[in-house]
Amino acid sequence: MMSVPTAGFRLTPAILLLLMKRFSLWAIVALAGLASLDPARAQEKDRDRKKVERPQLEKSEGAAAEAKDNEEKQGFRIGVDVDQVVVNLTVHDRDGTLVPGLKQENFQVYEDKVLQSITNFGQVDLPSSIGLVMDTSGSMKKKLDFVVRAAKLFIDKSNPDNELFLIEFNNQVLQVENFTRDFDDVRDSLDNMIASGGTALYDAIYLGVEKANEGSEAKKVLLVFTDGDDRDSYYKIDELLAKIRESDAQVYMIVFMDEGLDRSGGFFGIKKSEKEKLTEKMADIAEATGGKVFYPEKLEDLEKVFAGVAEELRNQYRIAYISTNKARDGSWREIRVQLANLQSKELQYRVRTRRGYYAK
Repeated sequence: MMSVPTAGFRLTPAILLLLMKRFSLWAIVALAGLASLDPARAQEKDRDRKKVERPQLEKSEGAAAEAKDNEEKQGFRIGVDVDQVVVNLTVHDRDGTLVPGLKQENFQVYEDKVLQSITNFGQVDLPSSIGLVMDTSGSMKKKLDFVVRAAKLFIDKSNPDNELFLIEFNNQVLQVENFTRDFDDVRDSLDNMIASGGTALYDAIYLGVEKANEGSEAKKVLLVFTDGDDRDSYYKIDELLAKIRESDAQVYMIVFMDEGLDRSGGFFGIKKSEKEKLTEKMADIAEATGGKVFYPEKLEDLEKVFAGVAEELRNQYRIAYISTNKARDGSWREIRVQLANLQSKELQYRVRTRRGYYAK
């Protein structure tokens, strides 16, 4: 083969072969990068093909029969002023310790940056309507016994006046127990769970929030036990966030992170890792409602988690106000609660609550 003359050097056969090898290597890398550019988008398209109908909360045979009995025995429920906005909030210091004993004058509530007049205030241990949402997908097979024990731990520490309901989900969402104050029924149902199938996490939270809003207690709470890896939901994350923002329910995420989850950020760390993406989504769900995310690794961690959740629910402040904006146009109203009249202590305290509501 003849060498080709160039302006500054001679392109010998050896140099040409080296360039071809390097070009091939970069071509392979580039194609691999394109193939994995957005696996989440490909997964979402595949998910869209799997589900074309909006999911419904299916009932097990026992739950369906119990629901029918409850309808026949329907009693009266306390009504509330539709113009009143109720906010449950938690105050803690920098170490996460709850701050009790604050008074109404220590709080200021803003809606869309407009100061509101508080009409009702208190810190009372109110019973709650609580939903346990259990991930029984195939990916949870090795963790399910641990998760069931975790749920029972929470029941043991729960306020005995609470009412509970139980949902399990894989690629479908099933109501196993309707609202009940007989916690033994819930424990028995937990013992019968089997892990299999896909993961419709977003569907389960969406339908769980709808169910929680039917509860008879003023506080609505959802505890979601999952590995966080959604694969089969009809609802997308943005639709789920819109749903929980219009609800009063607080969502607590108990996430058992997969140890094998990709922790790298791709080439040069530019892309977020799978773990980072998952962590952000779990935080978005919980924080939009004033809830919290926990990542327990062993049973001892769960004891602290549930003790903390139980204590938090029993020591939350409850504030009500009637919005100065009388329009009911479906728009999003941002809520911000800040502390006042605490002097230097104010800098040490943090408030956690829902971020707003839709005016409907």
